[in-house]
Amino acid sequence: MRAVADIGSLNGCLPREFISKPGTAAPNPFAGAPELAGTTLSGPTIPRSQALLPFPQFTAVNLSGNNIGYASYDSLELRANHRLSSALILTCSYTFAKALEATAYRAPQTPDLLRELSPWDRTHQLAITALYELPIGRRRPLGRTWPKALDLIAGNWQYNLSYKYMNGTPAPEPGLIPIGDPRLPEGQQTLQRWFSTCTLLTTGARFDCASPSEPLAWEQLKANQLPTGSLYFPSIRILWMPQVNTSLMKMFPVGDKLTLRFRIEALNALNDRTYGNPTTSLTSSAFGAVAPNQTNFPRELQLSLQLKF
Repeated sequence: MRAVADIGSLNGCLPREFISKPGTAAPNPFAGAPELAGTTLSGPTIPRSQALLPFPQFTAVNLSGNNIGYASYDSLELRANHRLSSALILTCSYTFAKALEATAYRAPQTPDLLRELSPWDRTHQLAITALYELPIGRRRPLGRTWPKALDLIAGNWQYNLSYKYMNGTPAPEPGLIPIGDPRLPEGQQTLQRWFSTCTLLTTGARFDCASPSEPLAWEQLKANQLPTGSLYFPSIRILWMPQVNTSLMKMFPVGDKLTLRFRIEALNALNDRTYGNPTTSLTSSAFGAVAPNQTNFPRELQLSLQLKF
């Protein structure tokens, strides 16, 4: 550990020429250090980009469980309950929120943590639930004079409905230099092209543009060039569909102290599909596309029987 500290102290005395032209070779200030004998850093020259790393005596450093950074969550929550009638109860809740975090560096040479939206940030969340006692059965508008045997089967059912809407979480941003607005015009966003992929390559050619006149959104990183964008889009989000759950429930009294509850549930009753992140690799043939692979649960039907005592 002492030898590493001695080598690391050289980082503060690097010549000024190391700061410019990071891809070229320069005299190696670590040359001759016995601790680096037999490694790629023992030669007479070293890439200038290597000298700009926080620990230039290593080619890679991995930190696990490093307690750095911070996260914040602010929200406004509203909730309303209302009994519309003796048989219908309606509950509505809404949350307006923002989640931010600074827990990572954009590049090893970046001195400050990158402050951005959290990958689980959701600005809007709306939940509506309704409980309705069906007007069927003894002492109800329909079937008031039913015999007890028929009422035991067909009477006194409850219907539950829940609707949940959330906007999507921020989509990951490509490891490119943003030079324009990647948002697509209204009506042009599709699963095949979730954001503008029009990119200026290092060769000077335009790549993956919808038309010759489409504005450039990205610039390809040159060798040893550090990225400047965010890890997540601030204004482009993952597609998220509303979820609807329904259920029918009936209580069967068993003696004086026991109750049997029978429930039929349909989860994601409309079978709405939610997809994952768009592809952000410039070299992929699916760059900017969202794979049509369902990430949420498909429609599920289930029956349950519960004894309460």
